[in-house]
Amino acid sequence: MFRHDDGFVTHVDFDIAVTESTSKDGGAKLSIAGVGKIGGDLKQDTETVSRVKFRVPLQLK
Repeated sequence: MFRHDDGFVTHVDFDIAVTESTSKDGGAKLSIAGVGKIGGDLKQDTETVSRVKFRVPLQLK
């Protein structure tokens, strides 16, 4: 946090992992860390993990 003319500025950091998995039957699941899973029970054949990190500035008066 640092001082700015109109108050203080700090940052909020986000780190999100999204996992997508598919089965031979054509079903799919989407998982977001901290949120849960969407989809049915499937035999997992492939899995793709994507990770997004970003920072948002926040000004406090």
